[in-house]
Amino acid sequence: PNLASFGHDVIEIGCHERADCLLFGSRAGQVVLPLMFKTVGNALPPCVVINGGCAMALPGQRSPWPERAVVIMLMGGQDFFRGDMGSEEYMRSAMSVVPATNVTTAMLYLPEMKHMPQQEVLEAALMPLILAALAWGYVPQEPPMNCFQEAIVRMRSGGWSGKLRFTAPTGGWQEIAFGPPLPDRPVKPMSPRPPPPRMPPPRCKIGNAVSVTPAEW
Repeated sequence: PNLASFGHDVIEIGCHERADCLLFGSRAGQVVLPLMFKTVGNALPPCVVINGGCAMALPGQRSPWPERAVVIMLMGGQDFFRGDMGSEEYMRSAMSVVPATNVTTAMLYLPEMKHMPQQEVLEAALMPLILAALAWGYVPQEPPMNCFQEAIVRMRSGGWSGKLRFTAPTGGWQEIAFGPPLPDRPVKPMSPRPPPPRMPPPRCKIGNAVSVTPAEW
């Protein structure tokens, strides 16, 4: 089993049919959501995607982005998903996969957010983004500006800077920048993991170990 098989299981049992909003993060946004794009299409409920993995270029054929999908991405400038791209290139790369006819996609980009979002980011932004996705699902012709503004106010009051970009009903993307501009810093390398502890040599020769099966009497 892997994320792809998990995604197929999620689709088969109809999770999307019983959910008002789906929340994805990291690899699930990379693997499971694109599977749902391909299989469920416009029947997908509104989604909030932490790390924006659904917009990344991965090996193999890209799943088409549904024209009426409601997707709000929370993306970080200190996320290793960004790779070697600059901030603007990273955002434009995500924007490029969204069809021009889609008017229900947004991204909240925070230059200082890490792959594992800081607690204050989730506390401030996650609920307004979920409410924004739900509202957009009900009225696709109207961007949920009240919810977007709530997320921006919360982030700014916490000392965060960033950009909100969203597709407009008239076509194209609109942007709201907030907080002081920050230098475009490269992503910090991930901290190396400590080496695993050395395993003791086996007592018996390989292939001759005794197998014990618990039994109840």
